[in-house]
Amino acid sequence: MSNNLIWYGPPYSYSGYAQHNRAMIFELHKLGWNIQLIPTENSPPEHLIGKDLLLELTKTPHLNREETVCINLIPPPAIGCFSAYTILFTTIESLTVHQGFFRRCSQYDEVWLPCKENVKSMLAAGFPRHKLFHCQEGVHPLIWTPETSPYPKYWSKLFTFFYNGDWSYRKGIDTLITSYAKAFTPTDPVRLLLLVHYQGNGAEKSRQRIITELQEICHKNNIYKLPRIEFIFEHIPDPMLPEVYRCADVYVSPTRGEAWGLPIIQAMSCGIPAIVPNWGGQMDYCNSKNSFLIDTLNFDIIDDKVNLTVDFYREQLFCSPDQNHFTSLLRYAYDHPNEVQRKGKRAREEVSKYFTWERAGKRADKRLRKIYETGLG
Repeated sequence: MSNNLIWYGPPYSYSGYAQHNRAMIFELHKLGWNIQLIPTENSPPEHLIGKDLLLELTKTPHLNREETVCINLIPPPAIGCFSAYTILFTTIESLTVHQGFFRRCSQYDEVWLPCKENVKSMLAAGFPRHKLFHCQEGVHPLIWTPETSPYPKYWSKLFTFFYNGDWSYRKGIDTLITSYAKAFTPTDPVRLLLLVHYQGNGAEKSRQRIITELQEICHKNNIYKLPRIEFIFEHIPDPMLPEVYRCADVYVSPTRGEAWGLPIIQAMSCGIPAIVPNWGGQMDYCNSKNSFLIDTLNFDIIDDKVNLTVDFYREQLFCSPDQNHFTSLLRYAYDHPNEVQRKGKRAREEVSKYFTWERAGKRADKRLRKIYETGLG
């Protein structure tokens, strides 16, 4: 049986897709797969964990595509790399499936999705069951651990809510700011720590757009005095990210749609419970005993609220978390620190046992070996 694998995707940046690419490549390489990496990004940053191995895999002699499985771990709009048997490993962030995305998926021999909700959405859209495979993402519990010391620069005695990711409507930034302002006053000993960026913008332009949009959110919602908010605009090297997470008491993400939610599970692996909606990819690993779950009001089309360069969002239904419930959960978490600690401990135990990259890699390995045993024709 062949152990060759062509891998096409973005492996170098700090996006969720890039983290997913790196983790799966490393796990399958450990399991003996000979990988030819075809990166869709130019070069890795200096302190990227695993940089040398990634660069080495780009130099693997070209494999015969007529005899090799190819995995495309790419965002939905991307054009794939095809071979004898081609897998699309991708994500769906909405409840419904855009027809253009559906047709793109139909070009592949098989589609891998990270969460049960994604599989349900594709089946509801009419995609063949035999062409779908549920392969979860994961976390590195030895890297994302409660044993890590907090980053001194960003540690505080204040009760800290933390968010890491895009500053965008889909991520629920408007809901996060508004609910936080309703839950607390400027004199409460709390803070909202935000490690944020504006996707597709350089550092300075990103900072300017975020500050401008924060002011717009406050003006629109009649917020005149914000509780304490602290921004992290500097680049945090990959090895130091867990230290920033360990500055938090609770992770917050009132997202309108996730296929997995890597920052959420990373926080939970650090023993930090999350406040998240009760719908989405995060529900593969979040529950009422290890998280605080926000009620879902309904599902809405958000075309007029988002940057529609993400064309597969158009006319699709996204989760609408209950803002009032989220506000009450923020306050409840602050008022019940012992429960926060209990949920955080439970989150660490469950995530580090059942949702690791090692388990994800073994699941992918088993499926790939079956494909080769069955034949690529």
